[in-house]
This record gives sequence, structure tokens and C-alpha cells, in this order.
Amino acid sequence: MVTTSTPTGSPPVIGPGEYSLEPLHPAPVCWQALAEDTGVCVLVHDTDGKIEFVNAEAARVLGVTSSDVRGQHLRAVMPTEVADERVLYARRAVESGKPLIVDGMFGGRMRRAHIRPIPTERGEPVRVLIVCHPISATTAPEPGVERIEAKHADEGPIGALTPREREVLALIGQGLSTADIAKKLHRSVKTVEWHRVSLGNKLGASNRVELARIAIRAGLASLDE
Repeated sequence: MVTTSTPTGSPPVIGPGEYSLEPLHPAPVCWQALAEDTGVCVLVHDTDGKIEFVNAEAARVLGVTSSDVRGQHLRAVMPTEVADERVLYARRAVESGKPLIVDGMFGGRMRRAHIRPIPTERGEPVRVLIVCHPISATTAPEPGVERIEAKHADEGPIGALTPREREVLALIGQGLSTADIAKKLHRSVKTVEWHRVSLGNKLGASNRVELARIAIRAGLASLDE
């Protein structure tokens, strides 16, 4: 289905199978490619945090459907402090007229959000386009674009870990063996193994490889370490 109801300069508010003839880019295929083919999260919301569009990947990460969140505030899909912080960054991008990069943990995984103000016609609400993708701890930002480290995080299951479990998880992510971790932390091998079992239960991981992947995705370790 093709809709022509989107005003000039406004972002497309579309559902599955619907594409605006006047999207954010000169050609409809560009918006379709961004929203469907890249595998990244794509959101559009105004400077008050009202959601106008989420693509399928963003809906998956947020654990919702596109129709459920359209018209809702970001607080409906994010912890309040995370949502409010993201609204502040959106306003900052709009006020400066320049793109902004925000790195932070969401859903237990480190992600990079590219925030860009959307040009609007006079009298239309101001909106921002958010493109978000996973990153590792060492991913370098684009040159010339301001980067901010988010103060608030949605750590997901990792938030339930004790400080010691988090430390052990980071070391597993660095590829250390149980014996190496025990030596580094001045603990017994039995104690470290107990922590590993606890980590597996809390994070739904059945082996060290899965734990290492979780640690890397959460930014607790990197492939370079």
C-alpha cells in the first residue's frame, strides 16, 4: 500500500508494507532501504519524546510492535531516566542543527544512536531521526560528529549481576580461563566456577562462549583485548 498523506517535510508514519511518497529522503526507495534493509533500529520522535515511527528492528529490540508504540512517549518503551535523557539529546541536536552520536547500553547491549534533526515546514512539529546499531567497546565514532556517553543505561539482565559477577563476566569476555581469573582476583578456582554457573543462570548462557559474547555486546570487553 502506498500512502500520499504525509505532508512535505514530515517524516513518514508508516506500517508494514506502506511507504510514503514524500519520505525523509529524495527517493522513497532510500527510506525503504534504511528502514528495512540495513538491519539497524530506526525511530522518529518529536522533541517531547512522542514516537511517530519505529521500524521492525527497533520494535524487536524494544519488545513491542510498531502499532503499539506509535503516539506513545519514549517512557512507554524505555526506563524513565533513559527516555528523558534521550529527549534532552534530541532537543540538543535540533537546537544545534547538527547530528549527534550517543553511546550507551540499552537492552543489555552497547549501542550507538545517531540523532539527526529532520527539516520541517513552518508550523510543523520538530522531529528527529534516530538510527541505532550495536557497537563494541572500541568502536570509533565518525570524525567531526559530537559524541556523548549516555549517563543512564538500560542494562537488561546484566543489571541484576553483583559487582563480582560483572567483573568475572568481563574477564571471561577477555578470554581468560577459570584458573587465570582465580589468580587475577585472588580467589579459588571453585569460587570462580561458582560465579560462572551463577552468570549462566542469570543470563541464560549455557557455556563460556555465550558468556563471552554477552560481555562483548555489553561493552564489558572487546575483541581487541
